[in-house]
Amino acid sequence: MGFETPHLFREVEVLADTDGPMTFVIATEVPGQDLIQRYRFEFDTPTSEERLPVNIRLPGNVRGKLHQLRIEGQHSCRLYGVRIYAKPLGIKSAWRWYVIPVAPTPEGWSKAALPIVPTPEGWEAARLPIVPTAEGFDAMPLPLKKTPLEPSWVDIPVDVIE
Repeated sequence: MGFETPHLFREVEVLADTDGPMTFVIATEVPGQDLIQRYRFEFDTPTSEERLPVNIRLPGNVRGKLHQLRIEGQHSCRLYGVRIYAKPLGIKSAWRWYVIPVAPTPEGWSKAALPIVPTPEGWEAARLPIVPTAEGFDAMPLPLKKTPLEPSWVDIPVDVIE
């Protein structure tokens, strides 16, 4: 998701059910830079009958036009909604909540069983045949020429048909 103008981000609200700790990651792009990670936060949803939001307070320097929100971890997570509290930079405007579109999780979802073959009972570590270094071995420097103070261009015949 993105904005037409850079925004300053203050807080993220996640509404999810998790089976264990997950990591929330926000990456933003400031004009002239790449999309880079700005903040990471570990969270876990409380076990209760009702869905309770997890509010993640961001440091004061998270800003940008484009932003990418990601939840990663080793547990399953059912995501119901995400909102971000932000305000435009350079314009007199108030803080407001922006709803981040979340694709709904289908009702019939289940964990995927990976076809991992179990380790056999008689398994042992393999020994690698590494030959020991000879006694008279000396390190030998590579014949590299020093770059002159005033280097000049050299034509390299690439894709030249003779």
